[in-house]
Amino acid sequence: MSRPTHERLLRGTARAAAVVACVPLVAAGALAGGLPVLGWGAVLGAMGGLVLVWLHRACGDVLPELPHPLTGAALAGLGPAVVAGAAALREVGGLLTLLLLVLGTAVFSGWLAGEEAGRGGLPTGEAALRRALAAAPTARLLAEWHAVQDRLDDGAPAGLREVRLREALLDAFADRDPGGTARWLAEDPTGPPDPHLARDPSMER
Repeated sequence: MSRPTHERLLRGTARAAAVVACVPLVAAGALAGGLPVLGWGAVLGAMGGLVLVWLHRACGDVLPELPHPLTGAALAGLGPAVVAGAAALREVGGLLTLLLLVLGTAVFSGWLAGEEAGRGGLPTGEAALRRALAAAPTARLLAEWHAVQDRLDDGAPAGLREVRLREALLDAFADRDPGGTARWLAEDPTGPPDPHLARDPSMER
């Protein structure tokens, strides 16, 4: 198993375990707290979603890849139920909360590490990004393309940074090998570009 696949499996397992740990807390909190807990959850969920919508529009091109607003709304909305559930379940609730914090930290750290690795020191400005890609070897362009695709396969939202990078990479591929890029997009647009592009010395073993 390759390292990216192994890391995706670990992050997916951590996310699944976090959901499993969250379910009894949310259920116990909703039953114990009733309408006040559900009401606060709705308010915080709406606020969390709106804040992420604003962040996507205002700073999505300079911040690390942001979660989808619906994800933020769900996490914020579940907060009151999780707190109430931890109090209702006492010792078990404390253990589940601790497990949830550990798993949440692991998921966040993996996401942040993947974001930093995928960015690979590329500039954020549009013109500077395109100049950097034009000067990079084809192997680097392909690595960036696969890094973006891996993050999307992991469930990361396609934010403004991802969209701009993919567009710039497509233009760089087309500038280097117009025929190969056209064949790739016509024959297998969801597949990897590697088999369709002309090789250069940076792609030789």
